[in-house]
Formats: sequence, structure tokens, C-alpha cells
Amino acid sequence: MSRTLRTIRQLSPFIALTVAIVALSAVPAAAQSYWFEDYQRLVVLIDKGQHQEASKLLDRLVSERPFPASCVRIPGDRCIDYLPYYQRARIELALNNTRGASRSLDIEGAFGAVLRNRRTERDFLQLRHQVEETIAASAQSRSSIVVPAVEPK
Repeated sequence: MSRTLRTIRQLSPFIALTVAIVALSAVPAAAQSYWFEDYQRLVVLIDKGQHQEASKLLDRLVSERPFPASCVRIPGDRCIDYLPYYQRARIELALNNTRGASRSLDIEGAFGAVLRNRRTERDFLQLRHQVEETIAASAQSRSSIVVPAVEPK
């Protein structure tokens, strides 16, 4: 037998073990759900109007990744904007919680992540404007309601 063949036979248990470890470690990775897939599913849920499900998913995402980021690189050489507080504002506005939506937009704006991408910045500013209009309309309708005065006895 050649020296190379003998060396390969001696190392074959180690090679088999290495192959088994690599194969077993690849199984959980294939079954793993990546955070950005959940984020993309969140956006779809909001677009479909499934706000309760979206809110639960968003709470989990924010607890794992609290900081927004523009142009996060994901597999496939793609880039997504991770803006959880903007998405929370969309949910809150749909549920008629304008104060919560305004607060979420303030949080998102404080991070400044929305200012890098022009499309995202436009969407952010549109939502901000919509929230402000809703708050103003609500305040105006409340002030136009006249409550009759009661005469003291």
C-alpha cells in the first residue's frame, strides 16, 4: 500500500466525524427563520390589514433587534430598511391610536435611519403628515362640539 493510502485510512474516522458534524450543523441552519424574513412578513401583514398579528410579530422583532437600520444587507445581495417603529406607527394609525403613532415616528426619527433612503424618507414624511392631519381633525371635531351650560341652582 502506498503511504498516501495508509494515511487516508488512518484519518478516515476523523474525516467521517468531521463530515457528520458539518452535516448536523447545517440542518438547524436550514430550518432557522431569519429575522429579516419575519420583518418582511410583518410588512405584508400590515399591508393586508392584519394588525393584531403584525403587532405580536413586531413586539418580538423589536425585543430581539431594537435599533432601526437603513439598507441592511441580506442574502441575495439585497438591501432592506429595518424600520420597526415606522411599522409600529402604521399599525397604531390603522388602530386609530394617533398619539402612539406620533410617538413611534418620533422614536424612529430620533434614530435617523430613515433619512438615508429617499423612498423611505418620503414614506416616513407622508405618514407623519397623515398622523398630524388626523390629530388636527380630531382636535377640531372635539372643539366644535358645544356642551350646553348648566345653570347653577
